[in-house]
Amino acid sequence: MAKGNPKSNFPNAQQPALKPEEMGGMVAAMEELRELPKINTNDPDELESRVRYFFEWCTEKQLRPGVELMALCIGTSRQNLWKWEQAGGKKGEIVGRAKQVIAALLEQWSICGKINPATSCFLLKNHFGYKDQYDVSAVPVNQMDSLPTAEEIVKGIPQITAGDIEPDFTDILEDG
Repeated sequence: MAKGNPKSNFPNAQQPALKPEEMGGMVAAMEELRELPKINTNDPDELESRVRYFFEWCTEKQLRPGVELMALCIGTSRQNLWKWEQAGGKKGEIVGRAKQVIAALLEQWSICGKINPATSCFLLKNHFGYKDQYDVSAVPVNQMDSLPTAEEIVKGIPQITAGDIEPDFTDILEDG
């Protein structure tokens, strides 16, 4: 089996750094979640119970919790989780709190150098609303209003020359 290019910057050119038995274990764990009995996601108690199970399951399996993994455990999609969270109510609150736990974990793993910063940035931006933001304020200014008039320039010349000479600038003012 080809190993790909481990030094490539293209994610699809890299292969997971997993031993075959680790890959098999992960597949089996995902399949375990997929086979969980369906719950009534409109029942807040069932949803809360499944979310609690999800975090316990991650701890037991020693897997990092994530939004996709939580969606798999609940039996829905990450898009539905987002919709529920946006809609609010008890269901949205349950999902929001669970996602906050995942975001806090990602933040801590990032701060401690436990995950790749690019991975952290991607996940925090895509699942938790983080963004790179640069505020640019453009205030239109009529630059002609801020320029001195010819009279102001002429009046300022004696100050610049320290009053050493007193030329007659009236001809300059009359030309303008």
